[in-house]
Amino acid sequence: MGSAILIAQVCSFAAQVERQAIARRTRAGLERARVEGKRVDRPPALTEKTLTAVRQDLAEGMPWPAGTTFRAPRSSAIWSQVLGTGGIPSLLQS
Repeated sequence: MGSAILIAQVCSFAAQVERQAIARRTRAGLERARVEGKRVDRPPALTEKTLTAVRQDLAEGMPWPAGTTFRAPRSSAIWSQVLGTGGIPSLLQS
């Protein structure tokens, strides 16, 4: 029984060392990508093309949320991008 515990502990140690090595390589790869100017975070919720289309729909008088129904999810973060404000204006809330 003692040898089984020893073997389990050795395997656990090896797994821990491997996790640390993977984390170190991941951090190094992300840092290298940042230095090279690559985007390493989450992509934006809306593309500039979609933002432009939604702004144009709203400027042409398309009622909310019709201008965004098929373009983007409804959230205050999206509206702050579309309108350049801190969220959904009370005028546009339904």
